Amino acid sequence: MRVLIHEVLLCSLVSFRMNRPLATILFLFLIANTPGISQSIDSLRRLILFENNESQKALLLREISYEYLNLQQLDSCLKYARLGKALAEANGDRFSEAYNFEMEGNYYYYKGFHETAMNVFTHILQLNEEIHDDELAARAYSMMGWIYMEQRRFDEAKKVFYKALPFLKKGIGADEDLALAYYGIASAYSYRHSTVRNPVQGMLYYDSALRVSPGLQARERAFALAELGAVMRENNKSYKLCLRPMLHAEKLIQHDTSQRDAYAYVLAELAYTYYLMNDAKKAKEHARQSLLLYEQVPLYAQIPSVYQLLSETFEKVGDISMAYKTEKLNRALSDSLFSNRNVLLVEQIRAQYEDERKQEEINRLSEANTVNALKASNNRNIAIAVGIGSILLFLMVAWVSVNRSRYKHCNVQYKPINCGGKNMG
Repeated sequence: MRVLIHEVLLCSLVSFRMNRPLATILFLFLIANTPGISQSIDSLRRLILFENNESQKALLLREISYEYLNLQQLDSCLKYARLGKALAEANGDRFSEAYNFEMEGNYYYYKGFHETAMNVFTHILQLNEEIHDDELAARAYSMMGWIYMEQRRFDEAKKVFYKALPFLKKGIGADEDLALAYYGIASAYSYRHSTVRNPVQGMLYYDSALRVSPGLQARERAFALAELGAVMRENNKSYKLCLRPMLHAEKLIQHDTSQRDAYAYVLAELAYTYYLMNDAKKAKEHARQSLLLYEQVPLYAQIPSVYQLLSETFEKVGDISMAYKTEKLNRALSDSLFSNRNVLLVEQIRAQYEDERKQEEINRLSEANTVNALKASNNRNIAIAVGIGSILLFLMVAWVSVNRSRYKHCNVQYKPINCGGKNMG
């Protein structure tokens, strides 16, 4: 029931421009009755309760949305982002609107709706032409880079990451944003199937990302450390050396239950490294633990490469049944993602077709209305002309008739008297 009330209030606040007293009461009730997740979120809620400035409230809602994003509580992330965006729109605050809209784009990115996310960040760059905020531009470019990475458009990803760097190197934005841009470029250079693959450059940019302080959040730092270890493993062949960043990554997130996908990925990389170090026992243990965790991860957050790595590891250590199972999962996930992308593409094409069809119908109706209006105007003009002509004809006939009657009358009045020709004398 409590959740239902929360949803109703949220929808009311987002959907309607309410009068200020009612909006304030519902807003405070919403904040006070939402269950807390962390101390930082509770602190932000308390700040909102005593904040009188509407723009500051919208920015605080954005911060709450960001906290939920870090916890991978994506639905809550979206709710607070939309609430902040609606509050900003109601007050004409384009700055707060854009920053809350950014969090909405993050939600779509993490949910796997990459085209929708790209549209959001493209629109944010358009908004930025009005508010001129370099930090916002850098963040938008950076997220567009990650979307391109998900779409395996590595060259485009690298280009937009480089667009973000000039802003971030000037100290604009948080250190985390600079670290994420470095991390994105490193990933573009390091991914196995990247069209711009350059492992040496990749290791340099991973090092740059990890040196930024405070820099990356624990989740991204763990991914970066594990990926760095993998690149070192492929190029240096010093397995003990590449094991260090992976073990560091494991320590960062092994107790965080909200980061199962990151932890599973780290364990998969460790498993393959242990196999290369001829430690089949540890390789199998880590691979099984990784698989157990990854099967608990929502489908939208899974990536096929994890199953592929686990399949290779199981095969190498002689566990053929598990190798077969993980390869099936890899193919099923790849097919699922391919089908999902196809469905989204078809839906976008269908939506575009519907929009074009509606526009054509509007144009057709508009043309038809114009033609009908012209016809009506012509008919009206013809009717007026006929009416005027009829009136003129009637007046002419009447005038002729009157004049003829007067002429006849005059002839009768002035006609000479005829006496039959008799002589009166």
